[in-house]
Amino acid sequence: HLAISPSPHRPTDSGEEPNFLQVLGLPALLGRTFDPRMEPAFPARVAVLSHEAWVGAFGSDRDVIGRTFLVDDLKYDVVGVMKPGLAFPDAGLFAWIRASAEAPGIRGFSGDLTQMRDAWYFQVVGRLADDQTGSAARAEMAAIATRLRRSVEELARVDLGFSGENLTTLRVAIPDARARPYDDRIAIYREVVDAVRRLPEVETVAIGSVAPIRMGARAGVVIVGDPSRRDLPDAGWQPIDVGYFSALGMTMLRGRVFAESDGPDDRDVAVVNETFAQTILGGRGALGTQVTMGLDGHGRPLTIVGVVADNAAPGARRRRLGPCFIAP
Repeated sequence: HLAISPSPHRPTDSGEEPNFLQVLGLPALLGRTFDPRMEPAFPARVAVLSHEAWVGAFGSDRDVIGRTFLVDDLKYDVVGVMKPGLAFPDAGLFAWIRASAEAPGIRGFSGDLTQMRDAWYFQVVGRLADDQTGSAARAEMAAIATRLRRSVEELARVDLGFSGENLTTLRVAIPDARARPYDDRIAIYREVVDAVRRLPEVETVAIGSVAPIRMGARAGVVIVGDPSRRDLPDAGWQPIDVGYFSALGMTMLRGRVFAESDGPDDRDVAVVNETFAQTILGGRGALGTQVTMGLDGHGRPLTIVGVVADNAAPGARRRRLGPCFIAP
């Protein structure tokens, strides 16, 4: 969600390395493009507007350099405007955003994307050296594509711990979320879920704090009645709604999923994954065990009522996620 006072817009943006537009050989109409001398961790959020965005959202203001706009809850400074006709990587692009790392990042993900062979969301642009030919470059790219195809076929045979068939995930960002009361944020999320559920193409819908292949925020775990266990590893904490397990087709190994009567203010229950049961509970019977975590907002004991299969983590090796604690 893009906010430029006084009117909101729905933008399409693209995160780029600082020398991206220079590689394309395209100068700015106003201002400048990104400075390749910036440090990779340069903290400023800067953007170069497309010509269409400059005309439509900023009224062709020739003093636009230095103005700001919000994308969700992040503010960006305008440093340039491109000439008309540039539609890379997609037509209708609103702006190019300066990436803060070698590989443009994903909000909420802190891993090294340059080491993830399945980080498919960004594109690479290059310019051949004077002594190289197009045919040689195409042959090398064809060989790389063949190796990538084999890797993808191998990954497709890995059990993810949930069903990916006809599954779509998306991130819902609430503008000015930090300034809104908790109950207001929950109401907005419920409105989104209800609206998606009414779509004729949708079979089932659910909402959770993170996607199924993510760990969520981490916190320490305390087993009620066993104060001697103070060396337990941290666990990922994921609040979800009651339809989450069925929407994802997750495999329940023992116990049950959440019911409509289970909620943050009703029954104090939780579900854990197999790694949690093995590494934190030591393989003992998980069902009925009470634990507390520092992220649940109240510190009261939650009783484990189910154990689900582990999900696969992102990356070429598809290792299992660490211990996860799931609450309604």
